[in-house]
Amino acid sequence: MWNIFEYPWTGIVIALAVQIILTILHIIKPQTRKLWHTAIPIMIIALAFGIDYLVKTDREQLNALINEALASTAAEDLPRIENLFAENYNDGYHPSKQAMIATCQKWFSTPLIEKNSLLSKQLELRDSDAVAVLVVVTQVDPKHQIAENFKVIQTTSKVRFAKQNKKWLITSAEILMINNQPIHWGQF
Repeated sequence: MWNIFEYPWTGIVIALAVQIILTILHIIKPQTRKLWHTAIPIMIIALAFGIDYLVKTDREQLNALINEALASTAAEDLPRIENLFAENYNDGYHPSKQAMIATCQKWFSTPLIEKNSLLSKQLELRDSDAVAVLVVVTQVDPKHQIAENFKVIQTTSKVRFAKQNKKWLITSAEILMINNQPIHWGQF
């Protein structure tokens, strides 16, 4: 909560403290009251919201990347999906980014995903590396053959990220569970 780049609340608390100090000063010494004093807390609050809006922290960039991954897979947009992966992608089953994209092409040969919804996210951030455990609910397109057995699929996956050239990219993705049943890439 106290990170000024993620939350404007720190600036709001500082503005309130400044307003209290100015009010006490005006009570003790009324002759010091100036019209522009009222603008100081307002400027601090505006600055806090401006910093929050303009500066994107690593956590905010990772959240945006996760949201983009969900949206681009739901849209089955391979060029957008390809831009999310690092060149050194390797998850044990897919030895390269190209192998992962080939798997996506195979899955998306017929419309598969109607909608993705993020149920939960645990994000652990360390310097230029991050790991997220995501639980995603996918509504399967009713026209897809898998829809006969599954209309909704809940997937738990572990995704690793790395910051490369000031941009966060996916370096590994591992499926942990599908519909609360342990699974790995080779079984999927």
